[in-house]
Amino acid sequence: MSDIIQITVAHLKKAVDARDADLLDKMLSINKSQINYKSAYTDSWGEWWGFLMEAVLNSWEDGVRVLLKHGAKRKQGAWGDGLNMTPIEVAEEKNNQNILKLLKTQAKLTYERKTDPEIPPLDEQSRRINEAQRIANETGLMFQTPDPTTED
Repeated sequence: MSDIIQITVAHLKKAVDARDADLLDKMLSINKSQINYKSAYTDSWGEWWGFLMEAVLNSWEDGVRVLLKHGAKRKQGAWGDGLNMTPIEVAEEKNNQNILKLLKTQAKLTYERKTDPEIPPLDEQSRRINEAQRIANETGLMFQTPDPTTED
């Protein structure tokens, strides 16, 4: 029996934060069940968004390509107390034609890895992110996870 790797929201967040398309593609090839987790990122105004929106906000074309390849929802935008926008609206506002083209295409997108990265182990911050997701799933309550590397 082979070891099954459980890819969590924290794993995906780590790849998106590092802008590591190869790692993101590898992890989503293993398990894409969390690809549309809509509360991976937040701001101080109470707005939340997921991985595709984060890639668009940061003009990360490879990330957008990988996420769409694996089935990210193109219309899933930000939600919460702010001015909620979709990824297409953000790309239009940023005038990012390459990302707009990816978001609007009906063709099946591809991405070929250049490396075979190792899946990183979960650290303390990753555990906090996964715990916050578990609580949100069970209770519907959302909150920011403090970063243990910064002082309050």
